[in-house]
Amino acid sequence: MTSVVRLLCGVAVVAGLSAATAAQAATLFQIDDTEGTKLFLTKADDKFGSTGSVDSPDDVTISVKGKSDFANGFSNIKPADDDVKLKELVFTPVNGDAFSGFTFRGQDEEKNQSIELIVTDNQGDAPEDFFFTEPKANKDFGSLGISAIDPTVNTIRSIELINSGGFKEAKQFTFTDSEFSVTGGPTPEPATWATMLLGIGLVGGTLRVARRTRAAEA
Repeated sequence: MTSVVRLLCGVAVVAGLSAATAAQAATLFQIDDTEGTKLFLTKADDKFGSTGSVDSPDDVTISVKGKSDFANGFSNIKPADDDVKLKELVFTPVNGDAFSGFTFRGQDEEKNQSIELIVTDNQGDAPEDFFFTEPKANKDFGSLGISAIDPTVNTIRSIELINSGGFKEAKQFTFTDSEFSVTGGPTPEPATWATMLLGIGLVGGTLRVARRTRAAEA
């Protein structure tokens, strides 16, 4: 009988944890073109690649694959040579809990080019992918970006922009301040609390059954 009780307890715990995990696997970010705080670039260029920084309360490192030029101010990043394409940029805030939204503007080298935005949060969840398609080449497109559905819970660890056709220029990057630090950290969502309580309730129920069984056998 003891082994049966242990098995039931184990099943209850696993059920509770699995349900909690499923609740946490929901979409954390959404497409949002609302611009936040402007990032002012520090001029930088390098023969094999470029890394720029921004002048803001919470610095963001911008890494670029390929020879690129960073302009000073709220401006742009461009390929340094005509034969080089700007295909990938990675933005990494120094403070992973500082921001909950990101936007950018720019121009594509090719028309109907798909731009992939990969956002990784600072809370250990799986990265999420978003895709944007601009119909024109060599024309400025408007603000594109994402934001956390709940800025008190999810913040940005990194943003990766991938454009297989290449940006003619990428520019006017903004980050939106999160509410994470105001709340003192994330709090479990109602669904998570519910599933955790369900697991605890199942464990409690199996233990009560076990006690009654032992009393009856005595």
